[in-house]
Amino acid sequence: MAANTRPSPTLYRVCCNCNAPDADVKCSCLAVYYCGLGCQQAHILEHKHKCTHLLCKSIKKKGAVISRLQVQGSSDGVASVELLVLEQELARVHYKVGRLMMASLQPAKYQEAETHFKQALHLHRKVEASRGMLRGAAVRAAAGKLAAKAAQREGLYGALIDLGQLHGLMCKNENELQVYQEALQEVRGDIAHASTPQLQGHLSRILTAMGKMCLNQYSSQITNGAEGDKGKCTGAKALLQEALSIQCALAQYGMAAQTLIILASVHGYLEMFDEARSTLKQALDLTRRCHGKEIEEVATCHEEMAIICREQVKAIIKLLSMHMEYMLTNSIRLYHSRGSRVLVEGLQKQQQYNGIEGVVVRMDALRMCVRLDMLDNKELMFKPENVCPLFSTALKLQEQLQKLHDLAQERIASSKEHHRIQIKVKGVKHVNTAIACQNLGVAYLATGKPADTGLGVSLLIQADKIRCRVGDDDTDLALSISKNLSAAQEDQARFDGGGVLSAMPCCWPPTSRHEDETKMVRLFAGLQARNGKRGSPSMSSEAMQQGLRLYGLFNVTASACDAVSDP
Repeated sequence: MAANTRPSPTLYRVCCNCNAPDADVKCSCLAVYYCGLGCQQAHILEHKHKCTHLLCKSIKKKGAVISRLQVQGSSDGVASVELLVLEQELARVHYKVGRLMMASLQPAKYQEAETHFKQALHLHRKVEASRGMLRGAAVRAAAGKLAAKAAQREGLYGALIDLGQLHGLMCKNENELQVYQEALQEVRGDIAHASTPQLQGHLSRILTAMGKMCLNQYSSQITNGAEGDKGKCTGAKALLQEALSIQCALAQYGMAAQTLIILASVHGYLEMFDEARSTLKQALDLTRRCHGKEIEEVATCHEEMAIICREQVKAIIKLLSMHMEYMLTNSIRLYHSRGSRVLVEGLQKQQQYNGIEGVVVRMDALRMCVRLDMLDNKELMFKPENVCPLFSTALKLQEQLQKLHDLAQERIASSKEHHRIQIKVKGVKHVNTAIACQNLGVAYLATGKPADTGLGVSLLIQADKIRCRVGDDDTDLALSISKNLSAAQEDQARFDGGGVLSAMPCCWPPTSRHEDETKMVRLFAGLQARNGKRGSPSMSSEAMQQGLRLYGLFNVTASACDAVSDP
């Protein structure tokens, strides 16, 4: 449930020195623009530390010096401390260039970034091995010039973790897992010898990266239309919880907030929505404590909260639709489908599970997997005869409808905050502001109310104007805005038309009079089949009103003289 905001650089040309618009001079690194050569020369002292073009030139110069020293060292047969110092510096530069290329989010640079990370790893390992071969005076000379062994290991861990993240961006899942496992083995081995806060911090970074990897793999399975492997989500949850405990113990609250955001996404995919929202609130509090109230990280928390609310609304609507279809068809098989609430009963050997409620997670030919409400959401397989469907009462249905309304309002509030902070941080003329504006418009549309639909249409039109103004050429964003705007205008037209009833209180699309009348005929037929007397076309007003309440219509007065026609 990743957020839609792009962590990309500015998508329209602004001078990095004077912030003038429409800058047309591009640096050789292809990452920044200037309005002229004067601004480029004035900014070079600041930019040279981030310019991949200049850093690559530095790599070539250092490489030439190292080659010359290697020839001299091989003829003398003595390990050169100066050579090791240069190789250590070269490893740092390779690592820095790799990070800059990866941060550019330009796939064309990923292959080159991978080469730089691998070179950094090779040099770190080489220096570490050569350090152990130094003897006598060389050891004393190295003590003043070479970085400490702990710093050397930190560079190694950093290169491994970032290489794993790069493989994730390149969709090299097997390579990503291999790199993370290597990093985990290295750091656990060092911790076994001597645990330090720095090593614990590296361990938490690796665990967080591995948890995010498992989550991304599950998300890719879902996106591609396959049934996701829930084992990846449960594995990600365990890894992230271990990382979170380490980060809290080390008071690394900024990293803990990022881990909590990923953990909330895991809870969302496991359909543990209340836990997901609670986790996001913790992440929001920590982020505000560490960074302030109006920064990009806070906006991300609000965006994730809106996404979780949206998914929880979908899950509740699915359950309500299942219940309403049962009211129309009397088919109890609907209550044994994925997502339905059930009660475990009739177990002989494991009687401790009898009487526990849960949710059907998946089904096969002979058994169904149920996630139990108790026992820390444990998932167990049961025979269908040991799983009894839980039919919603009118009171329970009313609570669920009220929760729909509350979630819709929470989604709108989170989307508003996300939109406000994006304007504050990025300005009005930015593609992320357009995305936030679109998300807020869709949140209003989801309520299914006439006034909110009008607001949604206005916000989507505004989002499209911002996108065109900043010159964003992302066809996916343009298509998404166009699709949502078209649907919103159709809903608005149905509201403006005559005879629209929209009987459900929240989060249901508007329905025409003909659609409502057709559904009511089916509902009365189902009520008649369950509660009517044999051979009689009528039923009691109490039975009719109870049936309407069970369908979700609470402000309806039924009469025994109301006609019940055949469908």
